[in-house]
Amino acid sequence: MRSDVMVGAWAVLVIGACGDTRDAPDVDASQIDASVVDAATSSAWRSEPAVPERIQEITGAVHGGRLWIAGGLDASGATSSVVRIFDPDTSTWSEGPPLPRPRHHAMMVSTGEDLYVIGGMETLEFDPLETAWVLREGASAWEEIAPLPEGRGAGIAGVIGDRIVVAGGNATRGGLATSTLRYDVANDRWDAGAAIPTEREHLGGFVHDGQLWVIAGRRNSLSTNTDVVELYDPIADTWRPGPSIPTRRGGFGIAVLDGTAYAVGGEQPDRALDSVEALDLARETWSEIESVPTPRHGHVVLAAAGRIWVVGGGDRPTFAAVDVVESFAP
Repeated sequence: MRSDVMVGAWAVLVIGACGDTRDAPDVDASQIDASVVDAATSSAWRSEPAVPERIQEITGAVHGGRLWIAGGLDASGATSSVVRIFDPDTSTWSEGPPLPRPRHHAMMVSTGEDLYVIGGMETLEFDPLETAWVLREGASAWEEIAPLPEGRGAGIAGVIGDRIVVAGGNATRGGLATSTLRYDVANDRWDAGAAIPTEREHLGGFVHDGQLWVIAGRRNSLSTNTDVVELYDPIADTWRPGPSIPTRRGGFGIAVLDGTAYAVGGEQPDRALDSVEALDLARETWSEIESVPTPRHGHVVLAAAGRIWVVGGGDRPTFAAVDVVESFAP
Protein backbone atom coordinates (compact mmCIF):
# COMPACT_ATOMS: atom_id res chain seq x y z
CA MET A 1 0.00 0.00 0.00
CA ARG A 2 1.36 3.41 -0.93
CA SER A 3 2.22 5.79 1.92
CA ASP A 4 2.39 9.00 -0.12
CA VAL A 5 -0.89 9.35 -2.00
CA MET A 6 -2.15 12.69 -3.21
CA VAL A 7 -5.29 14.15 -1.71
CA GLY A 8 -8.25 15.13 -3.72
CA ALA A 9 -8.58 18.80 -3.91
CA TRP A 10 -11.45 20.80 -2.40
CA ALA A 11 -14.20 23.01 -3.60
CA VAL A 12 -15.91 26.04 -2.13
CA LEU A 13 -18.89 25.75 0.22
CA VAL A 14 -20.81 29.02 0.23
CA ILE A 15 -21.97 29.57 3.81
CA GLY A 16 -22.49 33.15 4.89
CA ALA A 17 -20.66 34.55 1.83
CA CYS A 18 -21.36 38.24 1.50
CA GLY A 19 -19.87 41.60 0.70
CA ASP A 20 -18.13 43.06 -2.34
CA THR A 21 -14.57 43.52 -1.15
CA ARG A 22 -12.24 44.74 -3.91
CA ASP A 23 -9.00 44.15 -2.05
CA ALA A 24 -6.30 42.13 -3.76
CA PRO A 25 -5.30 38.76 -2.27
CA ASP A 26 -3.27 39.06 0.93
CA VAL A 27 0.35 38.36 -0.02
CA ASP A 28 3.30 38.62 2.36
CA ALA A 29 6.24 39.11 0.01
CA SER A 30 8.71 38.22 2.75
CA GLN A 31 7.42 34.65 2.62
CA ILE A 32 8.28 34.18 -1.06
CA ASP A 33 11.81 32.94 -1.68
CA ALA A 34 12.88 34.63 -4.91
CA SER A 35 15.73 32.18 -5.35
CA VAL A 36 13.34 29.30 -5.92
CA VAL A 37 13.13 28.50 -9.64
CA ASP A 38 9.87 29.57 -11.27
CA ALA A 39 8.72 26.15 -12.39
CA ALA A 40 6.06 27.30 -14.84
CA THR A 41 7.58 30.13 -16.88
CA SER A 42 9.53 27.72 -19.04
CA SER A 43 6.46 25.64 -19.91
CA ALA A 44 3.16 27.21 -20.88
CA TRP A 45 -0.15 25.95 -19.64
CA ARG A 46 -2.10 24.06 -22.26
CA SER A 47 -5.77 23.31 -22.80
CA GLU A 48 -6.90 19.71 -22.41
CA PRO A 49 -10.09 17.88 -23.44
CA ALA A 50 -12.96 19.39 -21.47
CA VAL A 51 -14.97 17.52 -18.86
CA PRO A 52 -18.14 16.21 -20.58
CA GLU A 53 -20.24 18.55 -18.42
CA ARG A 54 -19.78 21.75 -16.49
CA ILE A 55 -19.18 20.72 -12.89
CA GLN A 56 -17.86 22.25 -9.66
CA GLU A 57 -17.47 21.32 -5.97
CA ILE A 58 -16.02 17.99 -7.13
CA THR A 59 -13.54 15.62 -5.57
CA GLY A 60 -10.81 13.69 -7.30
CA ALA A 61 -7.76 11.46 -7.08
CA VAL A 62 -5.20 9.80 -9.29
CA HIS A 63 -5.90 6.07 -9.44
CA GLY A 64 -4.20 3.61 -11.74
CA GLY A 65 -2.44 6.45 -13.52
CA ARG A 66 -5.74 8.08 -14.50
CA LEU A 67 -7.60 11.13 -13.17
CA TRP A 68 -10.83 10.23 -11.38
CA ILE A 69 -13.38 12.91 -10.46
CA ALA A 70 -16.66 12.32 -8.71
CA GLY A 71 -19.85 14.07 -7.71
CA GLY A 72 -20.14 17.84 -7.56
CA LEU A 73 -22.74 20.39 -8.56
CA ASP A 74 -23.64 20.72 -12.24
CA ALA A 75 -24.52 23.90 -14.11
CA SER A 76 -28.12 23.75 -12.89
CA GLY A 77 -27.03 23.38 -9.24
CA ALA A 78 -28.06 19.72 -9.04
CA THR A 79 -25.86 17.29 -7.10
CA SER A 80 -24.17 14.65 -9.24
CA SER A 81 -23.34 10.99 -8.65
CA VAL A 82 -21.35 10.69 -11.88
CA VAL A 83 -17.79 9.38 -11.78
CA ARG A 84 -15.59 10.45 -14.68
CA ILE A 85 -12.14 9.16 -15.63
CA PHE A 86 -9.53 10.92 -17.75
CA ASP A 87 -6.70 8.93 -19.33
CA PRO A 88 -3.64 11.17 -19.91
CA ASP A 89 -2.18 8.65 -22.36
CA THR A 90 -5.14 8.80 -24.75
CA SER A 91 -6.55 12.23 -23.75
CA THR A 92 -10.03 10.72 -23.46
CA TRP A 93 -12.82 10.79 -20.89
CA SER A 94 -14.89 7.78 -19.83
CA GLU A 95 -17.33 7.02 -17.02
CA GLY A 96 -16.72 4.85 -13.99
CA PRO A 97 -19.25 3.22 -11.66
CA PRO A 98 -21.55 5.98 -10.36
CA LEU A 99 -21.60 6.81 -6.67
CA PRO A 100 -24.43 5.13 -4.73
CA ARG A 101 -25.84 8.57 -3.90
CA PRO A 102 -25.16 12.08 -5.23
CA ARG A 103 -22.43 13.96 -3.34
CA HIS A 104 -20.70 17.32 -3.38
CA HIS A 105 -17.81 18.44 -1.16
CA ALA A 106 -16.75 14.84 -0.59
CA MET A 107 -13.18 13.53 -0.24
CA MET A 108 -11.56 10.97 -2.53
CA VAL A 109 -8.32 9.02 -2.02
CA SER A 110 -6.61 6.06 -3.64
CA THR A 111 -4.67 3.44 -1.70
CA GLY A 112 -3.18 2.19 -4.94
CA GLU A 113 -5.42 -0.88 -4.90
CA ASP A 114 -8.78 0.64 -3.97
CA LEU A 115 -10.53 3.98 -4.31
CA TYR A 116 -12.45 5.65 -1.48
CA VAL A 117 -15.05 8.45 -1.37
CA ILE A 118 -15.62 9.84 2.11
CA GLY A 119 -18.34 12.06 3.53
CA GLY A 120 -19.58 15.02 1.57
CA MET A 121 -23.02 16.59 1.27
CA GLU A 122 -26.05 15.63 -0.81
CA THR A 123 -28.32 18.67 -0.91
CA LEU A 124 -28.00 22.43 -0.89
CA GLU A 125 -28.78 22.34 2.82
CA PHE A 126 -25.03 21.56 3.13
CA ASP A 127 -25.42 18.94 5.85
CA PRO A 128 -22.18 16.90 6.15
CA LEU A 129 -22.73 13.15 5.95
CA GLU A 130 -21.10 10.15 7.67
CA THR A 131 -21.25 7.79 4.70
CA ALA A 132 -18.15 6.42 2.98
CA TRP A 133 -17.70 4.04 0.06
CA VAL A 134 -14.93 1.97 -1.50
CA LEU A 135 -14.48 0.82 -5.09
CA ARG A 136 -12.44 -2.37 -4.77
CA GLU A 137 -9.86 -3.23 -7.38
CA GLY A 138 -11.67 -4.89 -10.27
CA ALA A 139 -15.14 -4.15 -8.85
CA SER A 140 -17.97 -2.72 -10.93
CA ALA A 141 -19.82 -1.03 -8.05
CA TRP A 142 -19.06 0.88 -4.86
CA GLU A 143 -19.66 -0.71 -1.47
CA GLU A 144 -20.33 1.00 1.83
CA ILE A 145 -17.70 0.93 4.58
CA ALA A 146 -17.98 1.81 8.27
CA PRO A 147 -19.56 5.27 8.69
CA LEU A 148 -17.47 8.16 9.95
CA PRO A 149 -17.86 8.96 13.67
CA GLU A 150 -19.36 12.29 12.60
CA GLY A 151 -20.43 14.01 9.42
CA ARG A 152 -17.67 15.55 7.37
CA GLY A 153 -17.66 17.74 4.27
CA ALA A 154 -15.33 20.25 2.65
CA GLY A 155 -12.31 18.72 4.41
CA ILE A 156 -9.24 16.89 3.17
CA ALA A 157 -8.13 13.27 3.27
CA GLY A 158 -4.89 11.44 2.64
CA VAL A 159 -3.46 7.93 2.81
CA ILE A 160 -0.59 7.37 5.23
CA GLY A 161 0.56 3.79 5.64
CA ASP A 162 -2.48 1.61 6.31
CA ARG A 163 -4.73 4.50 7.34
CA ILE A 164 -6.80 7.19 5.72
CA VAL A 165 -6.58 10.47 7.64
CA VAL A 166 -9.35 13.10 7.42
CA ALA A 167 -8.81 16.64 8.71
CA GLY A 168 -10.63 19.96 8.65
CA GLY A 169 -13.98 20.66 7.05
CA ASN A 170 -17.47 20.88 8.54
CA ALA A 171 -18.82 18.30 10.98
CA THR A 172 -22.30 19.83 11.03
CA ARG A 173 -24.07 22.43 8.91
CA GLY A 174 -21.84 25.48 9.38
CA GLY A 175 -20.00 23.80 12.27
CA LEU A 176 -16.23 23.52 11.91
CA ALA A 177 -14.74 20.09 12.57
CA THR A 178 -12.16 19.66 15.32
CA SER A 179 -11.49 15.92 15.29
CA THR A 180 -8.83 14.35 13.11
CA LEU A 181 -10.43 11.12 11.90
CA ARG A 182 -8.39 8.01 11.08
CA TYR A 183 -9.66 4.99 9.16
CA ASP A 184 -8.02 1.59 9.62
CA VAL A 185 -8.30 0.13 6.13
CA ALA A 186 -7.63 -3.47 7.14
CA ASN A 187 -10.15 -3.51 9.99
CA ASP A 188 -12.83 -1.15 8.62
CA ARG A 189 -12.70 0.98 11.74
CA TRP A 190 -12.51 4.71 12.53
CA ASP A 191 -10.94 6.45 15.50
CA ALA A 192 -10.01 10.03 16.39
CA GLY A 193 -6.57 11.57 16.65
CA ALA A 194 -5.30 14.88 17.99
CA ALA A 195 -7.54 17.85 17.20
CA ILE A 196 -6.52 20.15 14.38
CA PRO A 197 -5.02 23.33 15.92
CA THR A 198 -6.68 25.74 13.48
CA GLU A 199 -10.24 24.84 12.57
CA ARG A 200 -11.14 25.61 8.92
CA GLU A 201 -13.00 24.23 5.93
CA HIS A 202 -12.33 24.37 2.18
CA LEU A 203 -8.68 23.86 2.93
CA GLY A 204 -6.17 22.08 0.74
CA GLY A 205 -3.90 19.21 1.63
CA PHE A 206 -1.58 16.43 0.58
CA VAL A 207 0.58 13.68 2.04
CA HIS A 208 4.36 13.99 1.99
CA ASP A 209 7.01 12.05 3.88
CA GLY A 210 4.46 10.35 6.13
CA GLN A 211 2.71 13.55 7.20
CA LEU A 212 -0.55 15.22 6.22
CA TRP A 213 0.01 18.81 5.14
CA VAL A 214 -3.02 21.04 5.77
CA ILE A 215 -2.98 24.26 3.77
CA ALA A 216 -5.02 27.47 4.20
CA GLY A 217 -8.85 27.30 4.07
CA ARG A 218 -11.47 29.46 5.74
CA ARG A 219 -14.12 29.63 8.45
CA ASN A 220 -17.45 29.38 6.58
CA SER A 221 -17.14 32.76 4.87
CA LEU A 222 -15.36 33.96 1.74
CA SER A 223 -13.89 36.83 3.76
CA THR A 224 -12.13 34.57 6.28
CA ASN A 225 -9.47 32.91 4.10
CA THR A 226 -6.35 32.03 6.07
CA ASP A 227 -2.66 31.47 5.28
CA VAL A 228 -2.13 28.88 8.03
CA VAL A 229 -0.22 25.67 7.26
CA GLU A 230 -0.11 22.78 9.74
CA LEU A 231 1.28 19.23 9.54
CA TYR A 232 -0.12 16.11 11.18
CA ASP A 233 2.08 13.14 12.12
CA PRO A 234 -0.18 10.09 12.58
CA ILE A 235 2.52 8.02 14.30
CA ALA A 236 3.17 10.59 17.03
CA ASP A 237 -0.45 11.87 16.81
CA THR A 238 0.84 15.44 16.88
CA TRP A 239 0.52 18.63 14.87
CA ARG A 240 3.22 21.19 14.07
CA PRO A 241 3.18 24.51 12.21
CA GLY A 242 4.43 24.74 8.64
CA PRO A 243 5.43 27.61 6.32
CA SER A 244 2.46 29.96 5.81
CA ILE A 245 1.21 30.18 2.24
CA PRO A 246 1.77 33.72 0.85
CA THR A 247 -1.77 34.18 -0.51
CA ARG A 248 -4.69 33.54 1.82
CA ARG A 249 -7.04 31.23 -0.04
CA GLY A 250 -9.94 28.82 0.37
CA GLY A 251 -11.69 26.58 -2.11
CA PHE A 252 -8.50 25.86 -4.03
CA GLY A 253 -6.68 22.72 -5.11
CA ILE A 254 -3.15 21.49 -4.42
CA ALA A 255 -1.06 18.58 -5.67
CA VAL A 256 2.53 17.37 -5.40
CA LEU A 257 4.82 16.71 -8.36
CA ASP A 258 8.56 15.98 -8.11
CA GLY A 259 8.98 17.39 -4.60
CA THR A 260 6.93 20.56 -5.19
CA ALA A 261 3.34 21.22 -4.12
CA TYR A 262 1.31 23.48 -6.43
CA ALA A 263 -1.60 25.47 -4.94
CA VAL A 264 -3.96 26.63 -7.69
CA GLY A 265 -6.88 29.06 -7.63
CA GLY A 266 -9.40 29.65 -4.87
CA GLU A 267 -12.16 32.09 -4.11
CA GLN A 268 -12.58 35.55 -2.61
CA PRO A 269 -15.85 37.49 -2.14
CA ASP A 270 -15.66 39.13 -5.57
CA ARG A 271 -13.53 36.79 -7.69
CA ALA A 272 -12.17 33.36 -8.39
CA LEU A 273 -8.38 33.34 -8.21
CA ASP A 274 -5.95 32.46 -11.00
CA SER A 275 -2.80 32.67 -8.87
CA VAL A 276 -0.53 29.66 -8.42
CA GLU A 277 2.06 29.20 -5.67
CA ALA A 278 4.65 26.45 -5.45
CA LEU A 279 6.00 24.97 -2.21
CA ASP A 280 9.49 23.46 -2.34
CA LEU A 281 9.00 20.63 0.14
CA ALA A 282 12.69 20.09 0.81
CA ARG A 283 13.27 23.72 1.72
CA GLU A 284 9.73 24.48 2.94
CA THR A 285 9.69 27.75 0.97
CA TRP A 286 7.03 29.18 -1.34
CA SER A 287 7.35 30.90 -4.73
CA GLU A 288 4.78 32.47 -7.03
CA ILE A 289 4.59 30.98 -10.53
CA GLU A 290 2.65 31.48 -13.75
CA SER A 291 -1.09 31.91 -13.23
CA VAL A 292 -3.55 29.29 -14.45
CA PRO A 293 -5.31 30.63 -17.58
CA THR A 294 -8.82 30.10 -16.20
CA PRO A 295 -9.43 31.37 -12.66
CA ARG A 296 -11.51 28.98 -10.62
CA HIS A 297 -12.62 27.52 -7.32
CA GLY A 298 -14.37 24.25 -6.51
CA HIS A 299 -12.03 22.35 -8.85
CA VAL A 300 -9.55 19.54 -8.40
CA VAL A 301 -5.79 19.71 -8.89
CA LEU A 302 -4.05 16.41 -9.61
CA ALA A 303 -0.54 15.30 -10.58
CA ALA A 304 -0.18 12.59 -13.22
CA ALA A 305 1.95 11.78 -16.28
CA GLY A 306 4.50 14.42 -15.30
CA ARG A 307 1.95 17.24 -15.36
CA ILE A 308 -0.28 19.24 -13.02
CA TRP A 309 -3.93 19.00 -14.06
CA VAL A 310 -6.65 21.51 -13.08
CA VAL A 311 -10.13 20.12 -13.68
CA GLY A 312 -13.56 21.78 -13.61
CA GLY A 313 -14.65 24.23 -10.93
CA GLY A 314 -16.38 27.59 -11.06
CA ASP A 315 -14.87 30.69 -12.66
CA ARG A 316 -16.82 33.15 -10.50
CA PRO A 317 -17.82 33.09 -6.82
CA THR A 318 -20.59 30.72 -5.74
CA PHE A 319 -22.19 28.85 -8.66
CA ALA A 320 -20.50 29.25 -12.05
CA ALA A 321 -19.50 25.76 -13.18
CA VAL A 322 -17.06 25.27 -16.06
CA ASP A 323 -15.89 22.24 -18.01
CA VAL A 324 -12.36 23.54 -18.52
CA VAL A 325 -9.27 21.36 -18.05
CA GLU A 326 -5.78 22.87 -18.16
CA SER A 327 -2.34 21.42 -17.41
CA PHE A 328 1.34 22.26 -17.32
CA ALA A 329 4.63 20.42 -16.95
CA PRO A 330 7.25 22.10 -14.74
